Amino acid sequence: MITRKLGPALAAGCTDVIKTAEDTPFTANAILLLGERAGIPKGVINSITALDNIAEIGKFLWASDVVKEILGPLASIFIFEDEDEVINIFNKVEVGQASYVFTQDVNRVARIAEQLHFGMVAVNTGVI
Repeated sequence: MITRKLGPALAAGCTDVIKTAEDTPFTANAILLLGERAGIPKGVINSITALDNIAEIGKFLWASDVVKEILGPLASIFIFEDEDEVINIFNKVEVGQASYVFTQDVNRVARIAEQLHFGMVAVNTGVI
C-alpha cells in the first residue's frame, strides 16, 4: 500500500511523509531503510506515526517513569481545554526537541509557545 503511494510521489520529484496507522506492520516502515540503500537522500521519505484517543494510556505514561525515551518519529495528539494542564504535562517530558501547536487563536498559541520548554515550537504545521 505504501509503495503504491510513494512511487508516484518520488517519480514526480516530491518528498513524501508516510503517516502510518498504529497497527501498520513495522515492515511497512522498512521502506525508509530501503530508500536510503537505493540512494534516496534522508529527508525525502519521512515516516510519522500519530496516536490519538490515548487519553488513559497517555495519562499513565506521562505520570510514570516507565517512558524515558520515545524511539522513532511519533506524534502524540492531545486535545485540551486547560492550557496550564497541557503545558505542565509536556514540560515534564525529558526528551524531544520540538513541539507542535494547532489552534485558530493567535493569542493562545503565543501564550502556549512561550511557556513550552522545547527547542522549537511549530504553529499550525506538522513540519519545522
